[in-house]
Amino acid sequence: MSNLKAALGWFDLGMGVFGCYEVDTWVGQKLHTRKSPRTRRGFYDAFTTRDEVAAYWRDNPKHLVGVWCRDLLVVADVDKDEESGVDGQFELDENGIVVPETFSVVTPRGGAHYFYKKPPDLAIGPDADISLPNGTILRGVDRRAGNSYFIAWTEKFPPSIDSLAIAPNWLLVESHRAEYAEFSGTERAWFGELQNGKPDDRVDGAMRRIPPNEFGHDIMRDRQLELVRLGAEGHPGVLDALFALRSRWLTPPWDEPEWESDWNACMSGAIRKYGAFKEKGSTSSEDSDFENDVDKELRTLKVRMEANSRLEAEGFRGTELLTFDDLKNSPQDFLVDTLVPRENGIVVLLSKRNLGKTFAYIDMVLSMVFGMPWMGKKTQQAKTLIVLGEGQHGFHDRLKAWCDFHEKPISEVEKWVTFVSGANLNNRTSLEKLRALVSEQQIDFCILDTWAATAGLPDEDKAAMVSKTLNQLQDAMGDTTVLITHHPSKATEDKKKLTARGSGAFEGRADVIMVLQPDSVYHSKAGAKEKWMLVSTEEERGGKNRGAAQQTIQGAYLKSIHGSRVWAQDPSTLVRKGTAQVLEHLVGPSTVTEFAARTGVSEATARRCLNDAVADGVLVKEKPRPPSKAISYSFTTGELMRRAGNSL
Repeated sequence: MSNLKAALGWFDLGMGVFGCYEVDTWVGQKLHTRKSPRTRRGFYDAFTTRDEVAAYWRDNPKHLVGVWCRDLLVVADVDKDEESGVDGQFELDENGIVVPETFSVVTPRGGAHYFYKKPPDLAIGPDADISLPNGTILRGVDRRAGNSYFIAWTEKFPPSIDSLAIAPNWLLVESHRAEYAEFSGTERAWFGELQNGKPDDRVDGAMRRIPPNEFGHDIMRDRQLELVRLGAEGHPGVLDALFALRSRWLTPPWDEPEWESDWNACMSGAIRKYGAFKEKGSTSSEDSDFENDVDKELRTLKVRMEANSRLEAEGFRGTELLTFDDLKNSPQDFLVDTLVPRENGIVVLLSKRNLGKTFAYIDMVLSMVFGMPWMGKKTQQAKTLIVLGEGQHGFHDRLKAWCDFHEKPISEVEKWVTFVSGANLNNRTSLEKLRALVSEQQIDFCILDTWAATAGLPDEDKAAMVSKTLNQLQDAMGDTTVLITHHPSKATEDKKKLTARGSGAFEGRADVIMVLQPDSVYHSKAGAKEKWMLVSTEEERGGKNRGAAQQTIQGAYLKSIHGSRVWAQDPSTLVRKGTAQVLEHLVGPSTVTEFAARTGVSEATARRCLNDAVADGVLVKEKPRPPSKAISYSFTTGELMRRAGNSL
């Protein structure tokens, strides 16, 4: 189809034409839906000359053609949508309504536009789901007339307006929509003009017409228009009714940006076109941002309405009778012993910015890959998904630095770890992609770095919104355990006890909260000097551990290597006191007598220290040759490798 030919044809018939969106299009934070005008003032910005029309569609051949009906046309728009079950022609046939023969075209989904000449001296506007005088509603039969428009779907157009049949009476019934009455102020000004007070009978009736369950765009639009008309007539309680309608429209899973934008676009159009107050006329044109002002009030009310039910339902797993045998046969299993549950866990790693939490979880994941302990805790191998909401650049260098330091092949990491750039837990498409990836890759462990960058929340301070997002995350992850990196509130980030930024919902939902903090009181048994850090699950530090004893692990630090850094731990935190003395003073193979002389302790003390080191796997006893010689102690191969790495 040539949109240029269609536009010129309708323009030559005396109709106003203008460009419309051919697909749903985001412009900044606003969604412009398919078929909506590309002009600032809709049909009022229709082209005035033929040259303008020709130039526009030569430059933009894919833009749909909007045709303003003006005072010339009445169009019967008979919809057909198999997905939603709408069939306007069926409604007409069932009610014995004859569509007079006239010029018509078939629309893309199998519906039709029937074009009629408007009777003279009849003021008539648009209507949706036409209501007959007997109360019958023709679902899927709309009227385009007056200040409304239709889309030119074909290159066909009538030879003249006079050649069209006169519109039938059933198409000219009184509209249950408000007639066009332009409001010249801003949306904020319109809301400010609404009558306060308890909803009256008319508004109550409009509220009762809000469907209790899921409904589509057309119903939302019609209910908005009805309430805008009532507000313009001065009926009290319209603001409350709009709050209720919006809350119902955005009931999950439809509480996403595109549906909010759809609401905002319809609301803005309804106020602009039909919002003129009958008694007060036009109002102030004070500049305002509807989305930032009015929508904030609507969102706040929505959160309040959902909060109680959300918080009461959080963490719900179903109602099942459990026997004592069930309890005995359900021991907790861990990916990282006592810290990271193997299944269905939510773990939060809480730390102020730039302290090293990314290095901490990299060390955890790669320790799992290579079967190494993390912070002295036994680990299990697990397929891991890391969702990078921030900090993508340089991430590979950090992985390579860790593998170089520990002398491990980075090729092995690729077998166990998958990466995703960006996510939005409040976007259905993003969640479905995560769900599919977790299933396809058989992911055991997922890391979100960070909550702020991946949650997609407009307001982290709302407990209901945070709880809802965690519900959605767990639903998408299935049995996969999730570790969320998060920041504390500004008020607590430098205090001993941290509180997660935003909402206390984390405290109730998380199985484990690991707090990462600077540790100014730690002293290495081996005498090492570093900027020490601790990892704690103790409540007094803001931590939590639902499945194991709370504890604080000290001696962590960031070690510089080849221009990068890796997470490391003072080995003396993991060994006996005597072993720490060995690590500090022993430089090579030594006997008890030699070590006693080197450290200035008795031989009994020296022997105890050396035997502690043997028990901790740091030293081995060398059998003397000949047997009359003293026993010698020397470092294990693993300790020698560690020392070689530390010298880099």
